[in-house]
Amino acid sequence: MGAIGRFLSSLLPDFKTEAISLRSRRSENQDNYLLIAHTSDGQARAHWLRDGSATEEARRAWSARWVRMAVLDGMGGHAHGREIAEAAVDALRLLPPCSSAIAQRHAILDLHHDLLRRFGTGQANSPGTTLIWAEVDRLRRRCHLLHLGDSRAWLGLDDDWQLLTRDHTLAEFGYRDGRIDASAYAAERKRPDRRLAQALGHGAWGLKMDAEGHESFGFSPDIRLDSVRDLPSLEGHADLRTLHLPRGVPLMLATDGLWSGGTCRLPPPTDLMAPGALGGLAQAAIDAGSTDNTSLLIGFFDPESTS
Repeated sequence: MGAIGRFLSSLLPDFKTEAISLRSRRSENQDNYLLIAHTSDGQARAHWLRDGSATEEARRAWSARWVRMAVLDGMGGHAHGREIAEAAVDALRLLPPCSSAIAQRHAILDLHHDLLRRFGTGQANSPGTTLIWAEVDRLRRRCHLLHLGDSRAWLGLDDDWQLLTRDHTLAEFGYRDGRIDASAYAAERKRPDRRLAQALGHGAWGLKMDAEGHESFGFSPDIRLDSVRDLPSLEGHADLRTLHLPRGVPLMLATDGLWSGGTCRLPPPTDLMAPGALGGLAQAAIDAGSTDNTSLLIGFFDPESTS
């Protein structure tokens, strides 16, 4: 299997990755991450946090074509935030590669209802977790991206970072649905106390319509994930999309500890592609006064690859 893995991997462009998760002043790290990729020995390995500590295992059936990247943040102030984020990672690391964003959506809707059955209490503080999940196709040099909650993804283009996601707040969905205009939306995005409107394994508040098609601002056990097709005039707000990944263009996933301190600035994309640089950024966020744990994952096709 190792020889086959090395052969298949040698035919595909090299995709470099790095992951880091640091606990802030909180009593435990409710973040998690998942990275599944082939290593130089031709073996696929999964990396994630178990009970807050880094762990790994072999994934012998994992195709060399795919790299899975994800970060998760268990909802702060809710019971079992760490446990539900870890349960989501456990399910994702056993899931076969998803060849489209729509396949990702089906997988996450199934996972959501499974987590809801296992962890849901029907109360406002029922557990839940955010999720940013990138399924990288090494053959086609692209990724399928799914976003749920208020963790974020960036693409490093033209020596700057392009934000790919929009936090799942009431204002975000109000803007998508035409309930608020662009100026009101912009004002809401500047508020520091914006609350999360939905989470994996938790459900949603104020996003779903009732049986008659009227707005229902109460709790729903369902979640909402909009594709580019669902938002033809607001493609940049879609929760599901497919992105081209040119060589040397990094994709970064992060939990909200990166910006909760308010003063940590992102270095240029090329700087963060250096080995160990991601850990420096996470520590800088903690040192800047971050009030939450910080988890980062970066991946990019080697700009010097000849594949």
